[in-house]
Amino acid sequence: MVVSVDLPPELEREIFITVARQYRWFAPTIILLCRKTQTWIEPILYESVVLSSAKRLSRFRACLDQRPPEFFAKHVKRLCLPRIVPAIEASYIISRCSGVIDLACWFVGYRHAYLSSRIITLPLRHLSVDFDTYLGIACQVYTDYDTDPEYVGTNVNITHLTLLNFIPTREHPTIPHLHCFSALTHLRLAFHPKHKYFAAITAVLKGNTNLSRVVLMHAGIPPVDLEPFVQESGVDGSKCQVVSQDLAALDLTQEWEDSWDAVINAESNSANDLILNL
Repeated sequence: MVVSVDLPPELEREIFITVARQYRWFAPTIILLCRKTQTWIEPILYESVVLSSAKRLSRFRACLDQRPPEFFAKHVKRLCLPRIVPAIEASYIISRCSGVIDLACWFVGYRHAYLSSRIITLPLRHLSVDFDTYLGIACQVYTDYDTDPEYVGTNVNITHLTLLNFIPTREHPTIPHLHCFSALTHLRLAFHPKHKYFAAITAVLKGNTNLSRVVLMHAGIPPVDLEPFVQESGVDGSKCQVVSQDLAALDLTQEWEDSWDAVINAESNSANDLILNL
């Protein structure tokens, strides 16, 4: 015999949302149940967007044109734009997803001012970009920061920064304008050991005392010896952890997705506790 149970709307909604987040592959099916579940669950599908293939990019681009602008501005919180996404497309997508707090934009090439100008408008907390893109962002942030003491921009809330293809040059022997990112506590640098990076990285460690974790992502064998960095920079190991990571064995897109899954699982566990205690 089937027993019908009338649940409070708030609890019913929480149950569906918890299931959709824990079993994301099942979320599209939940949407089809009725208009109510569609309203609840559809935003979850767009919380984290990874455009890792031309097919995904094409589909998402079509969705952007079909829905009102406020939908994506409100619901997309994490956005991953790998190297297959052209700079012009990336700029347009970022302009429509204006509420993103975690952005990975790995476009490689000339510093596109319009892309940088889009990125600095976001309320970011986590940012992962190619070093060349960072230079475009940092230059704009520094200009505003230097001319207006009360300037408040995207740099204010960024706590986690990942820079790919970090190559020290005569023009930029270290990471410029990093002091403008006042909330920064976690920094990851991806570089190739063949470049003269020692002085650049030790300068970063010396000049940014707020950092609590620095990850040196190297693409080479043997692994990077961390001891010279620590000794030269005088880093206090009790306040700042310096670790290395093998970039060659790392799938950046998968790692980025997995980090979101960890957040969702933690939120789902909290929701389960709430449901069980009602």
